Amino acid sequence: MSAILILPVGYYQGNEDSSKVHLGLAGGTGQYATVLRSCGEVTSKETMTYKDVAAGVEYRPDFNEPIVFGLRAGHLSTQTQYNVHSGSRLDNGYINPYFSIEGKYVGFGAGWLRNIGPVLDESLLDLNTDFRKSTDVPSGHLRLGKRSGTYFIVSFFEGMPIVSEYGYLMTGVGYGGSSKWDFVGGLSAGFYDGAGIFMSLNRKTSQHGWPGIAVRLGSSEGEFEGGMSFHWFFQLNRKN
Repeated sequence: MSAILILPVGYYQGNEDSSKVHLGLAGGTGQYATVLRSCGEVTSKETMTYKDVAAGVEYRPDFNEPIVFGLRAGHLSTQTQYNVHSGSRLDNGYINPYFSIEGKYVGFGAGWLRNIGPVLDESLLDLNTDFRKSTDVPSGHLRLGKRSGTYFIVSFFEGMPIVSEYGYLMTGVGYGGSSKWDFVGGLSAGFYDGAGIFMSLNRKTSQHGWPGIAVRLGSSEGEFEGGMSFHWFFQLNRKN
């Protein structure tokens, strides 16, 4: 079974028949709510739109080794629709070097995400878990189960793109046993004010690339929170 290395959730698939170099491109858009609370009561809320793009590359030194090195980079742009920040625009870029060790039934990865944009003061926005409040944050994942079958996955700060795929944190179940489709779905949190659900679906069109779509849905205090992204992933130096 052929497989790509980079997925929109940003973890190695761990299939034996794979490639040494993998490239990914992704872009998305959506909206989220900024909600201020005092003593359990909502004092103000604002809906903000965003756009994000990302690119990534992963390198596997040897087909028979589980070690993977990678780099993600992207850009997040948010713009308010109304209220006190109306008309303002916030732009943050980031880079995310990481490594992964992937066995047949267990895989884990760790990385470092560097915010190369402005660091936001908590008094400006009620941002909970948000890389924009800091210069550096960790990233990583844990997979249990065969990547070519059904598996459990937890991932944080590994999305491509970083927000519109699922937010900052996701936990879910994936299935890679189909010859035509690859699926991951579950719960997401972070960046958005409330928790939500997400789904990522990839079409296995050829040995060299897969197109795909990711959707995240949720709400907070009556405001819709969600995003949609599209991605394409490529394989280079495939094992014959």
